[in-house]
Amino acid sequence: MAAAPARRNRTAICLLGGALACAPAGGSAGPAAPGQEVDSALARYGRFTMQMASDSLAAFFTPDGQLVAEGQPPIVGPAAILTHLRSFNDYRVLGDSLVADSTVADSATGLQVGHYWQRVRVPKGDTIEVRGGFEARWVRVAPHVWRLQRLATRR
Repeated sequence: MAAAPARRNRTAICLLGGALACAPAGGSAGPAAPGQEVDSALARYGRFTMQMASDSLAAFFTPDGQLVAEGQPPIVGPAAILTHLRSFNDYRVLGDSLVADSTVADSATGLQVGHYWQRVRVPKGDTIEVRGGFEARWVRVAPHVWRLQRLATRR
């Protein structure tokens, strides 16, 4: 990252029920700063998670992007990530919260560290809850367009 990235800590209010809306504490008018753009990208990722929109989720990753779960080998590239996500087609996300506790971003890269929670109905009908932390590394690929270079979760 550049020498002096914009740094923001944020408090998020996440409303669940078909859409995830995370709003930073406070607000500002005018063009979005890189940190705000990265936060918005994470919120879109969260909405697609609730919808189980595998194609849209996989499209968030760069060609060499990695989806990493603690203790597992990385899943690399949108095609492999899409295949992985489709393996969960018989699961239903009932609730999801993906909150960045901190966002650091400059004009080219972003880093978020935060926590997640998810309630899922598994194919046999049971409901499980998982929670943990995440680290998301973002890269800007076009003006106002951010893609995940690496999304790693841990419990």
